[in-house]
Amino acid sequence: MDSSRVARGFGEITAPIAGRTGAVAVYPGSLVQPTGPALVSITQLDPISISFTLPEREFPALQDAIAKGDVAVIALVDGVGQQARSGRLGFVDNSVDSASGTIRLKANFANADGRLWPGMFVNVSLSPRAIAGALTVPVQAVQTGPERKFIYVIDDQGKVSVAPIRVLLIQDGRAVIDGKGINAGTRVVVEGAQNLRPGSMVSEAANEPAKPAKKQDKP
Repeated sequence: MDSSRVARGFGEITAPIAGRTGAVAVYPGSLVQPTGPALVSITQLDPISISFTLPEREFPALQDAIAKGDVAVIALVDGVGQQARSGRLGFVDNSVDSASGTIRLKANFANADGRLWPGMFVNVSLSPRAIAGALTVPVQAVQTGPERKFIYVIDDQGKVSVAPIRVLLIQDGRAVIDGKGINAGTRVVVEGAQNLRPGSMVSEAANEPAKPAKKQDKP
């Protein structure tokens, strides 16, 4: 009996992790070889890791955040704002991808309900730094001059002037800017800036209601 138990032990394989098995690639009677296909794959679901990338320009701020403690990562499942999962950054790659200028990161998430699934795409949010007192404008308002970027600001009389800015970040169609003399609530030119010069007069376009379609009589 003991010898049979020992012999059977040589044919048992114990997985080092708990997870979900995939499709079985072999069946009774199949020829199994070391160079053949895997018997079965096991994927760990809880906890689960999400892999994503970060632009290399944000890496110094990420290093500062890591030095202060755990870095929180938010994953949005099933679209924007429908279900948010909070995780922690767990891996930073040892090199930057020179082709894309990004660095690969991984975050670990609790996943007891299995809502996060291997191979699925989710939106990941990471905030390695906070910009205090920043102003945002639509990204199309930012113009590129011969020396630096700028925006056209509009005064109370509808006259435009050039305001030099420094773009700190662009995300989700908004540009975070730093500019002297620009206050919150300042009106800026969003469309048609290519036709303007300093001192030009502008006016806001009225939003005209859509005209109802005319009913055509049948012949």
